[in-house]
Amino acid sequence: MIVAGYGRVGQVLVNMLLSQGYPVLVIENSEAALQGLRQRQIPFVFGDADNELVLEKTHLETAKAMAIALPDPTSTRLLLQRALARVPNLDVIARSHTNREIDLLTQLGAKEVVQPEFEAALELGSHLLHTLGQPSSQVNSVLAWIRQDRYRSIRPDRQVGEN
Repeated sequence: MIVAGYGRVGQVLVNMLLSQGYPVLVIENSEAALQGLRQRQIPFVFGDADNELVLEKTHLETAKAMAIALPDPTSTRLLLQRALARVPNLDVIARSHTNREIDLLTQLGAKEVVQPEFEAALELGSHLLHTLGQPSSQVNSVLAWIRQDRYRSIRPDRQVGEN
């Protein structure tokens, strides 16, 4: 598993994967973040993840999947395009920074696009629906539909029911 970016989101991903026993390779360009990776003995490649030479060092063709948790939307798009050009069937999940970017990253080939603020809202909403007495199966169904629909029904720039 390759994780591009070791900021707040990337660190949580890496911790989750390692806690379940999965090998991880991190791509990171921050020396401060690399210190933490070295201390924890987590394998990494130093550099900008969207750089062709850096990407080559990851041996992407051997990866099962890639998570892009970069802070820059342009780098996210470029990395997604370059990764899929090298390994067309790679399962890539990407972090979106804006509503509009969700559809763009999906169109570029990301298998899943996650918008952190929407995910936080879904978790808060899930708790509230449970508190209001909704059965777990119904809450899970609502959440699955919203995610499958790429958050369209809850985006502030769209009306409910609009496609």
